[in-house]
Amino acid sequence: MLKRILDGERPSAILRQMLLDGVAADRVELSAVFHEQLPGLGVPASQLIWNWRGLGESGLPDDYVDAQIHAMLKDKRLGG
Repeated sequence: MLKRILDGERPSAILRQMLLDGVAADRVELSAVFHEQLPGLGVPASQLIWNWRGLGESGLPDDYVDAQIHAMLKDKRLGG
């Protein structure tokens, strides 16, 4: 997942496809899968996914979630 994000794929698109593919049944399971693959981002990333709109639900918009995840990854790479 990290490589796909770093290669320019939107985190929200990856997460949405994981839901469509049945990798996770809902946003809570999806956040657990995300945490397994990117444990360094911790609880703040999980909270974003819990509150993300996912598959047409109400919640945080894709652009916001994408920007926040990119900022978290940048912060980790810079040792922040």
